[in-house]
Amino acid sequence: TIGGVPLEVPVRSLCSCYSNRRPLLRRLTFDLIGLPPTPKETADYLHDPSPAANSRLLDRLLASPHYGERWGRHWLDVARYADTKGYAFAEHVRFAYSYVYRDYVIGSFNQDLPYNRFILEQLAADQLSPGTDKSHLAALGFLTLGRRFDGDLYDIVDDRIDVTCRGFMALTVTCARCHDHKSDPIPTEDYYSLYGIFSSSYQPEILPLVQEPVQSAALEEFQTGFKKHREAYFDYLREKRADFMDQLRKGVGEYLAEVSDTEEEPEAHIYLSYSPGELRPAIVYRWYIYLKQTAANGHPVFTAWHRLRELEAEHFASQVPALLTELAQQPATEVNPVILAALVKNPPSSMQDVAERYGLVFLKQYELHKQRKTSPPQGGPAVAQPSPAEQEILAVMLDEQSPTFFPPEETPFLIDRRYMNENWKRRQDLQNFQVESPGAPPRAPVLAEAEKPFEPRVFTRGDPNVPGQKVPRQWLGLLAGETREPFQQGSARLELARAIASDQNPLTARVLVNRVWLHHFGKALVRGADDFGARSDPPTHPQLLDHLAGRFIAEGWSIKRLHRQMVLTSTYQQSSVLDVQRQQQDPDNRLVWRMNPKRLEWEVIRDALLFVGAGIADQIGGRPVQLLEQPFSRRRTVYGFIDRQKLPAVYRMFDLASPDQTTAQRHKTLVPQQALFLMNSDFVLEQARALANRSEVVRQINTKDKVRKLYELVFSRPPNAVELAAAVGSLGTHSGDKVAPLDYLAQVLLMTNEFIYVE
Repeated sequence: TIGGVPLEVPVRSLCSCYSNRRPLLRRLTFDLIGLPPTPKETADYLHDPSPAANSRLLDRLLASPHYGERWGRHWLDVARYADTKGYAFAEHVRFAYSYVYRDYVIGSFNQDLPYNRFILEQLAADQLSPGTDKSHLAALGFLTLGRRFDGDLYDIVDDRIDVTCRGFMALTVTCARCHDHKSDPIPTEDYYSLYGIFSSSYQPEILPLVQEPVQSAALEEFQTGFKKHREAYFDYLREKRADFMDQLRKGVGEYLAEVSDTEEEPEAHIYLSYSPGELRPAIVYRWYIYLKQTAANGHPVFTAWHRLRELEAEHFASQVPALLTELAQQPATEVNPVILAALVKNPPSSMQDVAERYGLVFLKQYELHKQRKTSPPQGGPAVAQPSPAEQEILAVMLDEQSPTFFPPEETPFLIDRRYMNENWKRRQDLQNFQVESPGAPPRAPVLAEAEKPFEPRVFTRGDPNVPGQKVPRQWLGLLAGETREPFQQGSARLELARAIASDQNPLTARVLVNRVWLHHFGKALVRGADDFGARSDPPTHPQLLDHLAGRFIAEGWSIKRLHRQMVLTSTYQQSSVLDVQRQQQDPDNRLVWRMNPKRLEWEVIRDALLFVGAGIADQIGGRPVQLLEQPFSRRRTVYGFIDRQKLPAVYRMFDLASPDQTTAQRHKTLVPQQALFLMNSDFVLEQARALANRSEVVRQINTKDKVRKLYELVFSRPPNAVELAAAVGSLGTHSGDKVAPLDYLAQVLLMTNEFIYVE
């Protein structure tokens, strides 16, 4: 009966559909907006005899702004969302604008943004062009709001690969970081192809505004302070960048000496700290690449260098005079005469000597260049303008393609440790101000394209100090097939996103459909909701999964349409009542012969407590709030502050998804601490008091009517005769000195399974 697909055992023959519509209303309302139905909503639904009643109910729930809050929270589990970075070394522990991504997710679900577009924006929003609206840039928080791993760039990139591949496709690609995947056909080369994609982007220091802010006194105060901190930080970086490029131009000979005798490509990565005089591996690598390019394309300054490198080491000194004589016969357009003169004047006996001669020439020309830029001493002669040959040498140092030039964003990783500490302090001051200033307008936690895409190599056994073969930035061979071509556009994040969101990708739609089924039915069709690899159990209903995925794509990747297809079926609307005979036939309920009872998640429990108690604040979006501190916030739990380094015990107690990794399916535990929280928490007691003092309860004249109203507010139903008698009787015997009798009864009702579970 689901989608017209015949199943191995007909589901309808095992179903027992609800004749009582109250549990169905409660189930739908909690599933779609994460809140209980109000008494009025219950009455309206029960008194609607139309066959279209369920459809109208569904329309109302899907149109509610609370829908995005409910289903956005499911996605935030997948995105391993948090408001802090974990241990962040020299950075501020808080993300200044994490909430902007959370609000983007909630808004995307409310707008029913097509899921394929949702994927594109979260991986490559900066490369899409929707016009002047920049709100979509917030989507890149999917990649940027993960752990900081003590600043380890390798682990940060690994985390982004994991959240992308498991989050969208349920593929454990990061298992191939050190070796070929043991279970799935994912070789290490494919891991480093993706590594190259994510290593070709960086997080800019100043994030773009999501929208133009509204002028206010708080904004003006923020802008003044922000400008001060930003200028202090960037002026310092500009000063140290200029100092270090000056150091690199004076030390050309040292870098040439480092690459003079090597045939093996050096490591390209940037490290976090150096002693003042230490050579930077990133600059060594650039010299190596630069010299290879001059060998291939020709360059007068390095003609002598490359010819001398061809000499045999044991006969080097004896062969140099003849080679220099030969080079002297060539025109200046082929061999730079200034370089040649230095070599002739003091013939080298090794490539180390050659590097030293080159270094002296470069140093002299650079010092003359600096003198030309300053006024000559009073009465002293001006420095002569450089000859064409000298200009060639200067261009090697001053051109933006030079190895001695580096983009501003690399400055913090190249300056030495003395200055880096001061840089970190100024950077923290800038971050602190954005986090703590109430006038800070929302900015998007974006990635930006590196000036040059990273050229990946396989790290042997995952060790970046042992680089292996080069690999292109490209799609997984498992999904691309034999026609795979390397990606070409910049970092290739957009090409990667399009491959994931493709109608032809066999995983993306199925994975999403499986997760939506999980949240509606309590168990997924593929039990391993975040692993569709060979180790996962096969789907219980493969034809159904294929059918739903096909319809999902055909109907525009609409998640709201997908809800409709699932919840309007007789399978979803059936009872959760246990039948012993059917239980014996199918103890795991793989054939869905009844609805699986579901315990509410932490967020929904807290929201439901507020909803029937003090009430939920209407505000949608905004900065995160503290939920566990008095006075207790009335905002929905999705807006609570998430500290991944110090996750509160109550969150772990109720199985909140770990913000350290992508989570498609939360653990479900039953532990005494859950009941103890409901018994002893000041927050729960506060909601019980608020419930007992709601106007609907207070205005009832007799005790029985007060009890009936409490049941109606909490359970969306009246009490039966036994429940009513027991409740009224308990009010006469309770003598607690801290809790009034009606408050006590209200708390008892809030502690029941009927309140905490959905049937």
